[in-house]
Amino acid sequence: MGADFRALQARFAAHIRDPQRAPPPPGLEERRLQIYRELFFNTVEDFLRGAFPVLSGRLAGPAWQAQVRGFYAEVHSAHPQLHRLAEDYVTFVASRGADDPLALPEALRELAHYEWVELALGVADQMIEGEPPSPAEVLSAPLQASPLAWLLGYRHPVQTLGNRPDDPLPAPAATYLIVNRSRADEVRFLQVEALAARLFQRIEALPGHSGEQQLAALAAELGQPADAAFVEAGRGLLERLAARDILLRAAPQP
Repeated sequence: MGADFRALQARFAAHIRDPQRAPPPPGLEERRLQIYRELFFNTVEDFLRGAFPVLSGRLAGPAWQAQVRGFYAEVHSAHPQLHRLAEDYVTFVASRGADDPLALPEALRELAHYEWVELALGVADQMIEGEPPSPAEVLSAPLQASPLAWLLGYRHPVQTLGNRPDDPLPAPAATYLIVNRSRADEVRFLQVEALAARLFQRIEALPGHSGEQQLAALAAELGQPADAAFVEAGRGLLERLAARDILLRAAPQP
């Protein structure tokens, strides 16, 4: 393949991405170019609309089209998998400066990440190995977080956002969610309080400790005793996380 042909390909691709700024190679029929422009753009737009149904609905019309066109023109994805475009779009959204005409409000930037997580976990290669502790074991068994469980923290309650353009943006409110893929390959979101989020963080960072040890350490962080009421509340949370395939028995240490 000669350098001239590669240059022609690059010029053609640049025009398909951004026809307003990149002229096509000479000698190509406009009708055919239009077919290619629409085909490639519509493929990307249809995928992103499916990956971000709430965000695309909120923006609607020209605002959503501008988002997709800006992304399509700027981002040169090197991933062979189409689903990785969603990750690239989240990065694109996060990179917009405040004076950028394509910049989104913080709540919508967080919404884009929230919607991407469901797709990312749905196609993740990891598998759940091991079993969750039984309700009788959540305090005594060594625990670990499922590799398919992620803790998310946002400044806005993104899970409450509607998909209509006239839906008001919510006021800032610290929001913690644990999203996981279960053994049945179902992606689920669980809203938790800050204390529960911290307990999950500890289990994720320090696998192999028992639930009782984790609760005692958490109580020490808070400067309060791990009394019966505290432990009982912690037990209920651990049981709930285990029932959702978020917590597993940790593998024995060699």
